[in-house]
Amino acid sequence: MSSGTSRDDPEGPGSDLEGRDAHPVVHVAFEDAEAYAAWAGKALPTEAEWEFAARGGLEAAEFCWGDTFIPIGQYVANTWQGPLPWRNFASDGFVGTAPVGSYDPNGYGLHDMAGNVW
Repeated sequence: MSSGTSRDDPEGPGSDLEGRDAHPVVHVAFEDAEAYAAWAGKALPTEAEWEFAARGGLEAAEFCWGDTFIPIGQYVANTWQGPLPWRNFASDGFVGTAPVGSYDPNGYGLHDMAGNVW
């Protein structure tokens, strides 16, 4: 994480939220996420619930979308491509976060259950 990053400055000083309405929120503490869920009358999922939802009905696959990292030569999640954390080649089309829903949903109809945010 760059020095000076925050929810409102997601890539550090000088960055902002302009044009990021469809992007995931970043730099949020667990307590903040928990408070938001409570405010919305919900609760954060347990690790087991998240894993179940992320797999979308797949059992024993290497990745939550299947056994191939880049099936049929196309990315199915926004992941880092390159030497971490120095250079992202953006082979998936995104240097930073991708707008929510940029990739097909999983077997349960859920988007972005893997990748996109560190």
